[in-house]
Order: sequence, then structure tokens, then C-alpha cells
Amino acid sequence: MRAYDRRDSYLARMDSLGSPVQLARRMLEAELLLEEKRSVDALAAIEAARALSPNLTAALRLELKIRQQQNAPEQVLALTEKLLKSEALSAEQARRYRLAAYREQLGQFIDGHELRQWWQRIPSQERQNPTLVLAAAQQYARLEQADSAALLLQDQLAHDYSSELAGALGELAPQLSEPRRLETLGLGEKLLPDHSRDPQLLLMLGRLARAGQLWGKAQSYFEASLSIESSLAGHAELARLLEALDRRDDARKHFDACLQLALAEA
Repeated sequence: MRAYDRRDSYLARMDSLGSPVQLARRMLEAELLLEEKRSVDALAAIEAARALSPNLTAALRLELKIRQQQNAPEQVLALTEKLLKSEALSAEQARRYRLAAYREQLGQFIDGHELRQWWQRIPSQERQNPTLVLAAAQQYARLEQADSAALLLQDQLAHDYSSELAGALGELAPQLSEPRRLETLGLGEKLLPDHSRDPQLLLMLGRLARAGQLWGKAQSYFEASLSIESSLAGHAELARLLEALDRRDDARKHFDACLQLALAEA
């Protein structure tokens, strides 16, 4: 009923009832305060419960929720390991909590060297998670370290191919150094026989070729991508390429296709 003053009054009256009910009172108090998003007060109630029962699994679980609400990834990781050791979490649940915490940590880095050191400290199993790899690559890109972002994506693609990661790698093409671009192009062409019907891989190769001024190769890859999937990105890339080659009438057809696709998606 959101009658918080009355609720708190009832909880306070429990102080006179002695120790047998205090643990339940503190746990209930923590849950209710968490629902109000009063995380600091909820933690105080958890600490009081832990003083009464130091190894209470329910208290650890509740604290985990509070730390997630606070966006406190270091504490989330520590609590996850405690709960896993006490068999209060499955391995899959623990992994989901870890990945969420790692992604939260990623946003804290404003220096590529710190990000690189942090990445090496993560267990190898987690470094092979495509979602986390993509998030780390995006953070490198935000730090204007496109080569480092591309290297992460390349390693993952070589290990476990993903169309989404191929697309993300292609978007980095204009920012890559020439050695990294050539290496990425080589990897993409090695992957092509097994993924020749993936429009994202073909789009990636087209973007890399265009960035290296390999005009004919870029056009071929863009056209191959569009033959499989008529995409906004594919038409836009081919239109810009044809315009740069002074083929304005051909470019206009693809700009018109972009407009039609954009209107259809609106």
C-alpha cells in the first residue's frame, strides 16, 4: 500500500521481540528497502542480518541484487564467486553474472593500456564470449584504438565465426592502419569459402577493400553482399563507391534504394 511510515513503525516494534525474530526482520527489511531502490539502507540491513548469521546464503543473494542495482561490478564478481562455491548458483548463472559485471567494468576504462591489462586478467573462457568480445572492441574503438579493436574481433572470428562480429569489424575499416587492414582482409578472404553466403562478411571485405582503394574488388564484394541481402548498409557503401568513381547515375540508383529501405523500416 506504499504506507512506508506504518511499515517502518511495525518493523521498529519488532526490536522488542528478542533475538529469535531479528534475522527474519533484517532480511525482510533489506528486501523492502531494495524494492524502494534504497540500496545503502538495504545494505545496512544485510550487514545486520550477517552479524546474526555470517554464512546465510539468502543474505549473499540479496546483496548480489543490491550490488547490481548500485552498478558495482567488483562486488558483484566477488559475491558471485562466494555463491558459486557454496553451490547457491549454477555455473551458467555465475557466468551470466560475471559477463554482466565485466560489461559494466568496460565503461570505466579511459585508457587503452588499462583496458588491455584488464582483458588479460579475465578468464580465457570469458574472453571467448562473442558478446563480451564485441563490447571490449567497441570500447577500444571509443578510445580511438581501432587496431586493438580489430585484433580482438579477428581473434574471435578465427576461433568462432560470427556474422555480427564480421559486421563490426567491417565498420572499423576506415580507421585501421594499413598493416592491420591488410591482415584483416587476408583473414576475411580465408573465411570466405566457408561463409560465402554471409552478406556481413562480404560487406566487411568490401569496406576493407574500399579503404585500401581496391575499387574493383570493393565493388565486387558489395554487389555480392547485395545479391544475398538487400541491406541499407550495402546500398550505401556501393553508392558512395560509385560516386567516388564518378559513376553518378549508377550511384543514384543505390541511394534511391537506401531511401526506399529506410522508409520501409520507419
